[in-house]
Amino acid sequence: MDAIHSQPVALVVAVIALALWAVRIVVFARLHTLRPPAHLVHDTVSDYANGPTGRLYQGMSVITAGAWTATAFAVLLGLGSWDYRIPCFVILLVAAVTPLLMIAAPIPPQGTRLGARGIVHYALAIINFAAAYSPTDRIAALVQGAAAHGGSTFAAVVGAILGVLQIVVLVALIAFIATLVLPKLRGIVGLAERTFLWSIVVFYTLFAAVMVTG
Repeated sequence: MDAIHSQPVALVVAVIALALWAVRIVVFARLHTLRPPAHLVHDTVSDYANGPTGRLYQGMSVITAGAWTATAFAVLLGLGSWDYRIPCFVILLVAAVTPLLMIAAPIPPQGTRLGARGIVHYALAIINFAAAYSPTDRIAALVQGAAAHGGSTFAAVVGAILGVLQIVVLVALIAFIATLVLPKLRGIVGLAERTFLWSIVVFYTLFAAVMVTG
């Protein structure tokens, strides 16, 4: 991962990405302390888009889009020798755009009919989640490979953590999709979604950190 340090612009972008991911973690945690809260197991995070938490939810979506964008450009500008650099850049931009589109198509308030807008919202969520997950195995392998070839102890530790998180993210994504299509599992949709979101945010926060530190 040392290559990024020879590209000052890329390093600055990576620092911005790390800062945005850190802010995203704080805002996401804060969102769960506000009233009225959504149920952590039964309700989706998207339910925060309605009511008094709506403004903070929208702010979080914008921050998340910025974090994805900064991460994408850090990869594009700083990891020139990585053979997966361009596909990863494009995929992360897809992950950046979809939270903004989801703001424009929020799910309806609880207890009302889902409707076409709600279906679009969930379709966008699945696209976002799939894009977020897609490069995780390649990113984990990249960090692990860099650590094995003279990288720092921090990179080695992060690489190991990313390898575990990549599996957690995949299991959570499958579980989330299952809760959407299987009525008997609908009651745990919030748990599956939150497991995915926390895992993916920590994953990319650590990735940004290792790009910054080398």
